[in-house]
Amino acid sequence: MKTRIIHTKFWEDSYIAELNPKEKLLFLYLITNQRVNLVWFYECPDRVILFDTGLSNKELQETKKKFMEDRRVLFVENYVYLVNANKYESYTGEKNKVASEKLLSQISTPIKDEVNRLLDTPIDTPIDTPSIGSISHKSEVISNKLEVINNKSEENFEKFWKTYPRKVNKKKSFEKYLKLVGKDNELVGKIQSAIEMQLETTYKKTEKKYIPHPTTWLNNAKWEDEVETPKKKFANERTMTKKERLEKYKF
Repeated sequence: MKTRIIHTKFWEDSYIAELNPKEKLLFLYLITNQRVNLVWFYECPDRVILFDTGLSNKELQETKKKFMEDRRVLFVENYVYLVNANKYESYTGEKNKVASEKLLSQISTPIKDEVNRLLDTPIDTPIDTPSIGSISHKSEVISNKLEVINNKSEENFEKFWKTYPRKVNKKKSFEKYLKLVGKDNELVGKIQSAIEMQLETTYKKTEKKYIPHPTTWLNNAKWEDEVETPKKKFANERTMTKKERLEKYKF
């Protein structure tokens, strides 16, 4: 009988915490069912998932779509690839390395090619290159690279969320933020700088109820709005005529 070691911090993970009960059920099923192997890449038809979880076909397809968009689980034909599964359980050692390579070799080339396309990172990346180092097996290389990207994105979003003055619907805000930012570090900086500046200007005296929801702010690319800084405002006032000043500040 197979054994799965799941870290208890699984339930504290920021991504897991935002899932609804059915999404949590499917995610947990995908990392613990009897078909899971050392490379997190296994065959599991929908009919099996439906039977084991009790989900409806609509619920399954909607959740699969979400996991695909979030780049947490990839579904190719009847295959499942768990992008970050080794975050919650891990196996090491020479025997496991050999077994992992054997499992990867048994998966057809078209299936691996499609996963490669979705990941934009080759599954068969060499493990002895200077950029990768001495990581023991190939699936771990992929998972570790994507984990760094995902963790960094989560950190960037948490900083944005902490700064944003109106905290509404964190889950949707996170999803929108990820779609916008991706690997664009320049945009991360622009978004963060913009909201910090707007807190000191545009939203400084604005009632919270009149501040847009974070998803609205992101959807409307509000980081691109021109902000009149105090320095710019003062400079404008210096060029005003006496008549213009009296007109502006009259009661």
